[in-house]
Amino acid sequence: MTSGGSNNSMRDGGAQPVDNYFRQPGFDRLFAAIRDKYRSLGRMTGNAYLTDLGKEERAVLSGFLGCKLAGTGTVKIAVAQVDRILRESTFATSLEDLLSAYFEEELVAKSAERAQISSAWESLFAQPERRVANTAVAVWLAELKARKGEGYRVLQTLFKTDRVSAAQTLVIITEALLRLSEGKFLAHGQGGERDGRQGIRLPVFAASLTGDPHALDVDQPAGRLLLSGIAFLAGTAGTVEGAERRRYLLRLAGLLDDDISSQV
Repeated sequence: MTSGGSNNSMRDGGAQPVDNYFRQPGFDRLFAAIRDKYRSLGRMTGNAYLTDLGKEERAVLSGFLGCKLAGTGTVKIAVAQVDRILRESTFATSLEDLLSAYFEEELVAKSAERAQISSAWESLFAQPERRVANTAVAVWLAELKARKGEGYRVLQTLFKTDRVSAAQTLVIITEALLRLSEGKFLAHGQGGERDGRQGIRLPVFAASLTGDPHALDVDQPAGRLLLSGIAFLAGTAGTVEGAERRRYLLRLAGLLDDDISSQV
């Protein structure tokens, strides 16, 4: 349990660079606990709890807080007290600013983070939606946007790892599905295998869209998303996994993979 007191040790250390002073043993666990508290509450309040402080941790934190801390059991440190000490010290900084510098990232509460993610997800669909108004592709996009339907998990995984790539991929696949629909290869709810000798090779189609003949390969996120869109537009439910299933979906769209085209 902490108490008030003089902060001579902290003030003496104030002449040191912030980075050096706060890299001493003891601060890492304290700052991590306060960061977790901030992420949960969205403000600098409450208490940080540390268990079984080591000898160095106890010495450093006791000097910083201006009181003697126990080495065993759980120690409770008021977040507001840490903030006050920092502001009144020669560092003259807020706890929030210090933690941002310490962890080299902006402090974001979980509620704000969720809102940011939701906004970014919605933004993915702005450009594609303008392109597909009043088309069957728009229905598929609406399903994805609602976080369900064919291809959602593929897009979600890509979104989590690279939002820019996710946005670019969605634009490409939207355009691909529009072209396939306009070519009369796809009609929503009217699935039926086409003659394998008709259509365009997948690499040629990919190159016409992106300049890269491998952009729509089935082992790429864009390729898997394309297959999901084809399955939705053709009204054929089921997985897009497996070579035969993939060939079947490509044929529905009038696309031929290399294996199919080599047999023609």
